[in-house]
Amino acid sequence: MTIRGLGLWRVKHLREWIPRDGPELGYSLALRKHLNLLRSFDAPKRMPPLQLRRSGDPVCVHFMAGESHWHLTCFCIHSLLTHSSLNLIPILHDDGTLRAHQWDEMRRIIPRLQRVTTEQAEALVDEHLPCTRFPALRKIRAWLPLMRKILDVHAGGSGTGLFLDSDILFYREPVFLDRWLRESRQPIYMKDFQDSYGYSAEVLRSAFGKSMPPRVNTGISGLYSPSIDWDRLEYWASRLPPAEVNHFAEQALTAMLMSESDGQPAPPEDYVISPERQEVRNPQAVMHHYVVPSRTWYYIDAIPQFMKKAISNF
Repeated sequence: MTIRGLGLWRVKHLREWIPRDGPELGYSLALRKHLNLLRSFDAPKRMPPLQLRRSGDPVCVHFMAGESHWHLTCFCIHSLLTHSSLNLIPILHDDGTLRAHQWDEMRRIIPRLQRVTTEQAEALVDEHLPCTRFPALRKIRAWLPLMRKILDVHAGGSGTGLFLDSDILFYREPVFLDRWLRESRQPIYMKDFQDSYGYSAEVLRSAFGKSMPPRVNTGISGLYSPSIDWDRLEYWASRLPPAEVNHFAEQALTAMLMSESDGQPAPPEDYVISPERQEVRNPQAVMHHYVVPSRTWYYIDAIPQFMKKAISNF
């Protein structure tokens, strides 16, 4: 039996993270955060199947999941399907680490969920974006699973593709997103609270040829797939120093696409990134994206509130 199977990894997690977060949050709050974080892994077991019937043509929305965050993806999809008025079909992209029992649990909770396996994704990308023609994009994708938000969702696509990050929860009908999915081709994103592109301004200017657009966050990333200039994207990717590839490379490249195609931000008052605790406890917005530094309130307040509602509605 593995250490993970025994649950001893949870003890290791607490021993590693409480000293890290304690000085900033206070040790009592840090302990609450990480105990709730660990409880969240088992929360899907308590969720009943989501049975919804929506009229209209089916519309796809894309997500990604892996072993460490599949449960968060499940919460995000559940909250979106509950509040959207569209006939949504969630498409799950396996990042290569998703385990069979995790997929089975997700499919039990969200019966409409469809999956793109790593083998299917590789075949699709090989066909439309071969390594011989797009070496820089493929190298970044091999190192950074987040690049699949661009390549895997849009390679060979004939319509719009909307991708949502896992650390998102919906609280009201997402009218802006529903309208975009029905009738728009203009790219959309969400407004960040800061620029997070992972490279120096000089490197980005050299790659892009001009200043970057401000505060593009790809927690929401919607593009009309046929409009993507893959050769231009390859050129930008090739200009990013390979030794500096980082967690934000996908966001930087998507920001370039948004700038060139007049991308529109989701209304920031409704689609909130890193909400304050008061907003988390009493949500007024349509959606929250729980990036750092709001992760503390995500685990302490948001997920328990979500679970209570998800269970009580059935």
